[in-house]
Amino acid sequence: CYSNKRSKWIPWLLGKGPKIKQLPTIPLWIRKNDNYLKKCLSGLIETDGSIYKDRSYLMMNFTNANHKLANNVLWGLKKIGFKPYIYKNEFQGKIKYTVRLSKGVEKCIAMLKILKK
Repeated sequence: CYSNKRSKWIPWLLGKGPKIKQLPTIPLWIRKNDNYLKKCLSGLIETDGSIYKDRSYLMMNFTNANHKLANNVLWGLKKIGFKPYIYKNEFQGKIKYTVRLSKGVEKCIAMLKILKK
């Protein structure tokens, strides 16, 4: 597929190496629009996130090796009114970042229209 706007829509270059080395982020045009941001956060959480119960409390995580993207998700959740936290974990020499939401998870799921349960 070709478009002269593709690099604006998809923030990494095809054929230029792994996404983790390119460190894509949520594009500015999405971050500026709350409706787009909510849909983007929903998609990211549905693909690289989890929703689970911990001692009967509903929790939501987004986990990724890209610290810039994890920080974008952290920022985005704060922008729409939630109080997430970010954790850096190392396992077998690989670093992963986890954005966790522990309060208001049901409200967040409803607001973002997350289908994963």
